[in-house]
Amino acid sequence: MAVGLVAAALFTGATTGGSAAALPASYVVDNETRHAGGVAIVGDSLTVSFLTGLPPALRFAGFGPFQIEARSARRTLVPIAGSTSGIDGVRHIRASGFDPPLWVIALGTNDANLTARSPGATDMTIVAMLNEIGPGHRVVWVNTFAARSDGNARSFNARLLAIAATRPDLVIADWYTFADAHRDWILDDGVHPTMPGAVQRNAFVAQQASAARIAPIPAPAAPQPAAPQPTVTQPTVTQRPVHRDTLRRHAPQLHAATVLRQ
Repeated sequence: MAVGLVAAALFTGATTGGSAAALPASYVVDNETRHAGGVAIVGDSLTVSFLTGLPPALRFAGFGPFQIEARSARRTLVPIAGSTSGIDGVRHIRASGFDPPLWVIALGTNDANLTARSPGATDMTIVAMLNEIGPGHRVVWVNTFAARSDGNARSFNARLLAIAATRPDLVIADWYTFADAHRDWILDDGVHPTMPGAVQRNAFVAQQASAARIAPIPAPAAPQPAAPQPTVTQPTVTQRPVHRDTLRRHAPQLHAATVLRQ
């Protein structure tokens, strides 16, 4: 709830009302166990539009069980009218009892133009999703390509790379470079793939997930013990009794010193 409130304050124009008709969405569950293990995918319209080809690509790569939860116009943190957020997608999957070690997040296209307006908003968006998935998981984030807002897409992707440099649990799937080299795969809107492009994107997502699962998933960091504090030993002062004869012998000198100070 706190994430949603903070994000709504950052991104003006976000609405959470449920009166609008739901946008296209897909939820696929495959419970068969395969050699590559489980994976969960949370995506937006790029995943919804050509979802029929993604499950076969995952099965061919040996993944199973898997779940795919995608919705058009989806933003990572903020639900809008007719579309739940990416955070909601993660929680939907987990509510079914499924929480695999590998997650693919194919989001950011609907965030980049908004987060670019507020310093720090892109980082907050990415880190909030990583924190939602939590430690002990590997996250493959498919970065963004948007020909008509290239600067914002590149800025979002740059922040993904910067965060991945400090987070061993995060791997970037570079869809931007792949799509930019094959503009004939992209529709006139500059974002969504053509049918041949969708075939390539689905294969790309499955391949990137396969590559990420091979690397060991970092274990949650163990709390570090507090550094021991140095022990300071105070010197021992021994009070020696002064003999009365000693005071009597030094009395003239003490009296003279008192006179000089006056």
